[in-house]
Amino acid sequence: MSSGSDEDEAAEAADRALRQLSARMASLPAGLPLDGLVRREATASCAVDRTAVALWQVLRARARGHHHVEGGRPDPNPEVALVEATAMASLAAAAHVADGGLDDDVMARAALSLGSSIPLHEISWPELDGAAEPARCAALVHDAVYRAGHGSPNRGILARLAMGLSIVDSGLAAGIVVDSSAHLLAHRSTYLERLGPQDRSGLRRLMLEALSSRSQQTIAVVDQLVDLRDEFRLVVEQDEVPHGSVLVDWVVANPIFGDTFVAETLHIDDAAAAELLAWLDRSGIVRRIEVSELGEVYRVAPSVLQVLDERLQASLQGDVRVTR
Repeated sequence: MSSGSDEDEAAEAADRALRQLSARMASLPAGLPLDGLVRREATASCAVDRTAVALWQVLRARARGHHHVEGGRPDPNPEVALVEATAMASLAAAAHVADGGLDDDVMARAALSLGSSIPLHEISWPELDGAAEPARCAALVHDAVYRAGHGSPNRGILARLAMGLSIVDSGLAAGIVVDSSAHLLAHRSTYLERLGPQDRSGLRRLMLEALSSRSQQTIAVVDQLVDLRDEFRLVVEQDEVPHGSVLVDWVVANPIFGDTFVAETLHIDDAAAAELLAWLDRSGIVRRIEVSELGEVYRVAPSVLQVLDERLQASLQGDVRVTR
C-alpha cells in the first residue's frame, strides 16, 4: 500500500473520530464547562517540549491566580505559567476563530501570549472547504506554523495549538479539547524525528493518528465527567442543597479550588458559603487539602482529577496532606 493511501486512511479515521467527539460535546448538559480538558492538552503539549509539570499543578495555579485562595498569589513556577498561558491562549483564540475564522490576527495574539515571534505573514494557510477533511488540514496547519517559526521560542506549542484551532475553524468543536499532544508525547522520539525536513508525509500521518486515537479517548473522558456530574447533582437534589446544581457543575470544571471561590462564584455571603463548603466536605465530593510548604488550603475533587489524569492521585499524595 502506498504512503498516500496510508495517509488517506489515517485522515478518514481522524475525521470520523473528531466528528464523533464534536457530536458528543454538542449533546453535553448545559453548564458543563470543559476547561480541565483544555488544560490537559496544554499540559501535554508543553511536556513534548520538556516542560515537565503535572496537570494538578496547573489546576492549582489557576485557583491561586483567580483569587480563590487568600491573596490570589500567582504560581512562581515558570513552567506552570507556560502551560496556563497556553491554555488561556487556546481558549481565547478559539473564541475568535468561532467568530471570524483562523487567520494571522488570531495566531498573532496566540503567539504574543506565548512569547513567540513567528512571521505569520509567511505562512500559507491550507484552504478549508467547509468541514471537508478537517484532520488533514489540521496536520498541514501544524506543519506550516512549525516551519515558519524556525528559531522562535515555543514554536512547537504554537504549532500544536494552531492544529486544534484549525479543527475549530472547520466547524468541529472537538479541536478545543482533544489532547492530541498526549499521543505525540508517548511517541516523542518519532515525532521529533519527523519534524525534520525529510519526512513530511510521515509527520502528517503521525498527527492524524494522534487526532484519531485521542479523540476516542477524550470521548470516554467526557462520558465519565458527565456521569460524575449527574452523580453529584443527584446528591445535591437529595440533600436539597441551595445553589447545589451550579456548585457541582463548577466543581466538575474546576476540581481544585480555594475557599473563597464559593462566595465569589455564587455571589453569596461568607456565612452561606461556609455552609456550602461544609456540605461539600461531608458529601465526599471534595476533600480538604493543605499544601504544607505554602500554608494554603484547597478543596479537591479526587474523582474528577482521576478522570482527567489517572496519574494525578500519586502526584497529589506526594505533595499535599489531607486534613479532616
